[in-house]
Amino acid sequence: MSLLSILSVVITIACSLFILLLKIRKKPVSIKSKRQILTKEEISASEITNIIDIKDKFLYTRDKMIFTYLKISPVNLDLLSCREKESLSSIISAELSRETKPFKLLALGRPVDITPLIDKYEVLLSSSKDAKQKELLRLEMDQMKAYMFSEEVIERQFFIVLWEEYYKGCEAEVLKRTREFALSFQAAHIRCEILTESAIIKLVNMIHNPAFIHLEDTEYTENIPILKKKGSI
Repeated sequence: MSLLSILSVVITIACSLFILLLKIRKKPVSIKSKRQILTKEEISASEITNIIDIKDKFLYTRDKMIFTYLKISPVNLDLLSCREKESLSSIISAELSRETKPFKLLALGRPVDITPLIDKYEVLLSSSKDAKQKELLRLEMDQMKAYMFSEEVIERQFFIVLWEEYYKGCEAEVLKRTREFALSFQAAHIRCEILTESAIIKLVNMIHNPAFIHLEDTEYTENIPILKKKGSI
């Protein structure tokens, strides 16, 4: 075989290997591979919030925990006498003394929806024939609208969070503890209700969803007086 023939064979083999290498490198990613890549790159909301499912009165998490939630109606302590405050404190302390497991108190603030009140004023305004009453209604409506746009009307909501380590069939035991906890507040004539599925979803949105979150001013220096030693600046 001549040298030219040998070179021709070598070049042909090299070209074939080069083309084969290009085909291998340009091989499309399979659907299964694409799904694996998306799974790693795209984290769902449930993974971020550690939530697997919300069903009935329970919230299940990925770290094998089960949660229940209680909503407590606020009490205006300004309307109670000192004796009534002491009595309320004693009753709640005595009732909760039986609770040996940890729990969490959530206090969440959100703007109050005063649209129904403004609608009511508009109906009164349209039906009123008294000029002075109309003037007062307009002033009140303007004030309510100013509050609504400035988000100064804040409603404080209080929740109790209870949790247990999840195991199959634990729901009955968790619900029993939750009901006993609610009875502790009801003994002090404080309304307390166990949240169901739709209410738990709203609560999760209030905590994790930016569209529902209300950011309050946490600056306290202007509201709390600072005591200084005499002679200090």
